[in-house]
Amino acid sequence: MAKYLANDKPSEADHKPTSCANSTTTALAALASEIRAAALRSFAARLAHRFRNPLAAIHAACTNLREETADPEHIGRLDLVLEEVANMLTLISTEIQAVVEPGERPSKVSVTDEISSIVDIIRAAFPNAPMICVQPHTEVTCILPRTAFHVAIYGLLEYLISELSATSISIELQLGKDRLQVHFTVAMSEGRSNATLDTVTSNRLASVDQLHLQIAERFARDVHGRLKQWTLENGTQKTVLEILCIRG
Repeated sequence: MAKYLANDKPSEADHKPTSCANSTTTALAALASEIRAAALRSFAARLAHRFRNPLAAIHAACTNLREETADPEHIGRLDLVLEEVANMLTLISTEIQAVVEPGERPSKVSVTDEISSIVDIIRAAFPNAPMICVQPHTEVTCILPRTAFHVAIYGLLEYLISELSATSISIELQLGKDRLQVHFTVAMSEGRSNATLDTVTSNRLASVDQLHLQIAERFARDVHGRLKQWTLENGTQKTVLEILCIRG
């Protein structure tokens, strides 16, 4: 039978406050905050890199223009532009140094256990989270960057809950020869979603403003995978994270 890990009906015993339960909730909430912060740091670093290249080009063009002009007024204006652009480049370089972290070494990860753990974190972070049903599957172990996997799955669940107004989420693992697919099937309360995405066949993600999808797409790309999203005929929405699974 499927294992329901979020929004189960609590028993009377569940209502009894205990220090153990409180500490567990606090720890899970703290971990959820750390995962969100790690995702934002990663996004900030990539955003800084995107800004730095065009700013460097502007600085070079203004420098060349200043050397070619003899008008004192134009030189004064260009000096102001060069100063501001240089300040922005310095700020961006400082921010990049602050947020970039060394790459995480892949390790043996129990995918089934990690997903169950992430669902528990979602429960702590979203007290009114919809029912999340993890379909049964035999133990799956892959060599993966564990924290990055954590961030990607957590981010996708947060996106499905917050952006798609999910009323229920079913998670199913499908394991091939060397590929692992994590399927999220979502029922929504606010009509039909028209979201369509395949990061292998299109560049649509470049214009998507949802941070969580960008983080998940980056993780999939880093582990030679893809992120797909489409709508089923019955109106439910399907999101699939496909990754290379090297068996541990």
